[in-house]
Amino acid sequence: MMLKKNSISIFYFLGPIIGTMTGMMTVKSYAMPISLFYPNLVAIILGILVSLSIMFKWHEVNFMQIKVMTIVSILLLLSSFIFPGQINVHRWISISSLNINISMIVLPIILFGLNYFLQSKYFLYAIILFWVTALSLTYQPDAGQVTSFVLAALILFAINKSNLPLFLGVFFTAAIIFGMSWLRVDLLEPVEYVEEILYMIRSFGPIGYFAILVTAVFSFYPFVYISTKLRSNKENNQGQALTMAFIVYLLSTFVVTEFGHYPVPLLGAGAAPVIGWYLMLAFSSKQLIGSL
Repeated sequence: MMLKKNSISIFYFLGPIIGTMTGMMTVKSYAMPISLFYPNLVAIILGILVSLSIMFKWHEVNFMQIKVMTIVSILLLLSSFIFPGQINVHRWISISSLNINISMIVLPIILFGLNYFLQSKYFLYAIILFWVTALSLTYQPDAGQVTSFVLAALILFAINKSNLPLFLGVFFTAAIIFGMSWLRVDLLEPVEYVEEILYMIRSFGPIGYFAILVTAVFSFYPFVYISTKLRSNKENNQGQALTMAFIVYLLSTFVVTEFGHYPVPLLGAGAAPVIGWYLMLAFSSKQLIGSL
């Protein structure tokens, strides 16, 4: 049983909007230009358009499409090594003065592809995709994104009921990659309005904490709601696994900011997390209005 298109609510799209507004008001209070968040505003518009196209215009998905999507995503991830890094850290694709943290855009696509391969029993493709992605992130290095990706991927391998030897192999590989990533310490100094925006917002006391709470509620609400709906539809395990993985990925990207200088999604300045969030929303919502 598939739910109707009117199951998609306008409230689904508000997380990045509220987060960006909170970030803009915060930097303004610190006498910083709100133009720092203009990329977020552009990303919101693009993200909504792309997510609506995926939800309602993408009617049929096949193996070749997913294969091409994941290959392009990996190439984009690897392309970060082409551009000049900062203190031997290569996480960005640079377009003029704009630096795009490419992993935060392509990882939702890669997780979507990984879920498809597991559901379709293309285990070799799933393993290769997992290894190449995790190792690429490790050598950028980006321990924050390694952690978020690995945890989300393990959710997919577990919920999709991979055979035990496969799951154990991925689990132990993930543990090694996880350790490697956190041993590769980067020396980047944090950018206040990107990596330390949470501290800036908290400085406003109860109002700041309330703003963070509201942003978190609207950021996680669509995924939790969709997961709950999909759980009642036992025939759509694919959608439930993917949505749960996105919840873990998004939660992890927030949590790791407490352990290192990593971008705070949605609340911090940066277009990539916004676009990535809308991609996750699109892939999750698609499960409610039609089968992938």
